[in-house]
Amino acid sequence: MSGDFAADWLTLREPADLEARDASLLGRLVSLCDELSIDEAVDLGCGTGSTWRAMPPALADGLRWTLVDRDTRLLDEARHRLGDRPSVRFRAMDLGEVQAIPLPVRGLVTASALFDLCSAAWIDTLVARIVESHDVLYVALTHNGEVSFAPSLAGDRDIGRAFDAHQRTDKGLGVALGPDAAAHLATGLRAAGMHVLEARSDWVLTARDASLQRSYIGGYAAALEDDPSVHGILESWLSHRFSAIDAGAASCVVGHRDVLAWPRG
Repeated sequence: MSGDFAADWLTLREPADLEARDASLLGRLVSLCDELSIDEAVDLGCGTGSTWRAMPPALADGLRWTLVDRDTRLLDEARHRLGDRPSVRFRAMDLGEVQAIPLPVRGLVTASALFDLCSAAWIDTLVARIVESHDVLYVALTHNGEVSFAPSLAGDRDIGRAFDAHQRTDKGLGVALGPDAAAHLATGLRAAGMHVLEARSDWVLTARDASLQRSYIGGYAAALEDDPSVHGILESWLSHRFSAIDAGAASCVVGHRDVLAWPRG
């Protein structure tokens, strides 16, 4: 599906993801798992296992984990990176079958950089299942559509609008909500009666992140190369962006949201 990602991209972004995750929500997650005696966790769209690696030791080593992804190559890479851990198992499955996703009961469900690829119906169905299973939910690094580049260019607004439109296309889990996903998720969780905390988890990329900036900007090229709305400006915009990165003069803030939810009572 078009939401597939290469291991090298996931590796490149992992340090920025780790730095961006909201520490207060992670701390609250540790407390919740202790208070609720949670001993089992499922990570959706696990990729190479970055969510597990981002967990505080009390959760990474203290829970039984099932890491789920449709891409068997990424699962193999996750196995390699995590090593032989009796408390971690891996499962290959298509997350489009949301009713078949193996959720724990009174456990923890996690996902990172996934929900902006998902449709409203997919999110709503998962929320209903989370509520039914009395699970804690930690969803990190959902892109919220806020991107700012320096230096600014005349085409930034048009390119940004076109990219947002691309983010709202089908990535394999229905027509994606893209930048609206985090807000939709939080609203649905509250409507279902769950406690919800939200926090920003923005990438703040500087000259030291040149490789990640280049790859991220390259994603714009791949997404928009056939978009007639930016046909006359995309090539020049990309050229100026890459030149600024190569000169060490570029920076970029990419907005994300983290959401933590848990049952009432």
